[in-house]
Amino acid sequence: MIFKALKNIFHKLHEDKTSLMIAVESESIDIIEKILRTCHLNNELFRIDNGGRTVLFYAAARGDSEIIWALLRRLPGTGISCGRGSLLNIKDNNGDLAEDFAETHGNEEAKQLLIYERIRIEYYE
Repeated sequence: MIFKALKNIFHKLHEDKTSLMIAVESESIDIIEKILRTCHLNNELFRIDNGGRTVLFYAAARGDSEIIWALLRRLPGTGISCGRGSLLNIKDNNGDLAEDFAETHGNEEAKQLLIYERIRIEYYE
């Protein structure tokens, strides 16, 4: 009975988040890597929450470069229309990119990493 109540509370708090989004908020890179190995990446990486944010926004908010790279390197292809470029160019409901979200959360290093990767893809791939 208590377990069911706790489960219902958890789902209410996280109803629009995927398990990967929840993990990126607080779990270790090892757990995140395990989830990435077992999920359908295009579905998981491009799913958005009620705010229009992907899992990359959650990684940007956390500010962990290792997690950001773990997500980005899963997407194949080169050129401006590659998966990484598409993920980096998603804007949330406020019109912000993941790099803007990193800045909002005080994560300058994550912001610079995301900007660098977006520009690198646009101009060098």
